[in-house]
Amino acid sequence: MEEFLSPRARDWSLPRTGFMLQGAEAAGSELNSSIGVALKDDGSPLVLPSLAALNNLPDEALLYSGSAGEKSLREAWCRLKKQSFLPVVTAGLTHGLNLAGHLILNPGDTLHIPSPVYENYNHMFGGYFQARIAPFPLTREGRLNREGIAEILAGNEPLVRFLFNFPQNPTGYAPTESDVEALIPILMSAAERGKKIVIILDDAYLGLNHGQNLYPDSLFPVLAELHGNILAVKLDGATKEYCAWGLRIGFISFGRKGMDGQEHALLEDKTASLVRSGISNVSRMAQEMFLKVLNDPGADEEKESARALIKSRYDRIREELVAHPEYENQFRALPFNAGYFFCVQLRDGLDAHTIRKTLRRDFSTGVMVPDEGMIRMAYSSLAADKIPLLLENLYRVCRES
Repeated sequence: MEEFLSPRARDWSLPRTGFMLQGAEAAGSELNSSIGVALKDDGSPLVLPSLAALNNLPDEALLYSGSAGEKSLREAWCRLKKQSFLPVVTAGLTHGLNLAGHLILNPGDTLHIPSPVYENYNHMFGGYFQARIAPFPLTREGRLNREGIAEILAGNEPLVRFLFNFPQNPTGYAPTESDVEALIPILMSAAERGKKIVIILDDAYLGLNHGQNLYPDSLFPVLAELHGNILAVKLDGATKEYCAWGLRIGFISFGRKGMDGQEHALLEDKTASLVRSGISNVSRMAQEMFLKVLNDPGADEEKESARALIKSRYDRIREELVAHPEYENQFRALPFNAGYFFCVQLRDGLDAHTIRKTLRRDFSTGVMVPDEGMIRMAYSSLAADKIPLLLENLYRVCRES
């Protein structure tokens, strides 16, 4: 396992002495003065009435959580995702990505990410961790660029690090079943040659599949059982799957063929140690709220209803692009079939930031520029009847520029 980890992470673990040990030993004492919380005389949490009035959960939800998260929530997520080992709770997926960076990246390490690259990956992994971001085209001829992945694996790096986010931000592309069928032998062949591979999976938009013949699940289950030379690190959570953006509840999970409980405990310990050293623990109230949602028998139907609404907007974009072939004179949609977004490549000679600023100034229309010559639009946040005007405004500004 040490071969996959950064030198920093190899020596990192939860403290086995000091307050951690003393608090664990004091637990259950009749007179326990080791706990850094305030309790009433009856031992219940000392909660301000004004705060308690806003809370429909037990007062215990306002206490601290363990650094790995509430076990009941971890168990519920593990059952939902059919995983072999419990995840560690994170303060959203970005926090989970940051933890992954601490575990596997040192300054100068190369991280291969399909392009266009989500801006915060450059900020976090390239800036904070000072890794070398090596982008490669996400798609080729309208499908996953498996040739690009094979070429990377054929190189001289003894340990190859990938980051995949499917469905992808910013393009909204998710792999098809045939994409995955072709990708798995490529990864397997490299692992059998002795190549060590770490694959970070940012599954933020998992399940938001709108197109046909898409791979229906995360890549994590198959990668976690593929080969002992492949370590899969998965980030997922409440944010997009359960429309809970501000709740900031995510999970980090690890998988490798042959991984036993001892090896997983090592990774869990290192991850929990990073949580403790950075934020101590994730909001217990947020965890309790999300656990209540997971245990609600109506939550799945609500989730599917939300996904259906987003898909209806995706469908409207597809209809508009077909109904207006003239749009291709000014911009061309990149492959998209899932998630929140789609991207267009502007015709040669157009500056994306100039187009963006003109749309905002003259048409009160907000878009993003993820890369040179590209515009990203989020249909997740637009009513379907607004989509024709969005595309019309873009076409008009491009034509007049």
